[in-house]
Amino acid sequence: MLGDTLFTSTAAAYDALPDALKNGLEDLVSVHSYYGKHAARAALGRSDRKAPKRDEERALQPVEHPLVRTHPVSGRKALYVAQGECVGIVGMPDDEAKALIDELSQHVIDERFHYRHHWALHDLVIWDNCQLQHLAIKDYALPLRRLMHRTQVKGTRPY
Repeated sequence: MLGDTLFTSTAAAYDALPDALKNGLEDLVSVHSYYGKHAARAALGRSDRKAPKRDEERALQPVEHPLVRTHPVSGRKALYVAQGECVGIVGMPDDEAKALIDELSQHVIDERFHYRHHWALHDLVIWDNCQLQHLAIKDYALPLRRLMHRTQVKGTRPY
């Protein structure tokens, strides 16, 4: 079947970092931008999103997140960084932030941390968005479509 999903473990990526680098990342806060993500994808020919309407723009301002997330249940640490989406690091000069974001983003997508799911009829895959990044492989064209459903577990926060 077409439309595989590629998952990468940001927890395994964090674990593989040298201890000195882990310590240097501990208190850093990254700035995430919806527009940065789609601008980066557009530059690669992977997004055709239109410019947002004014009310959408107000609702989608950049947000800050810890660069190293701690899982709310297991306590395991994971990187929370994605090239294009992360547009800066609070308190760090832009050129240094970009270099660190680029380095960590490339590290996260290393094949050592990948699982590629080849979908088959009736498959059910459950993943933890706190510690994974996922990417739909668009190796199909319209009129073919991916059909997916999302269920939220009672008592958890939506992502």
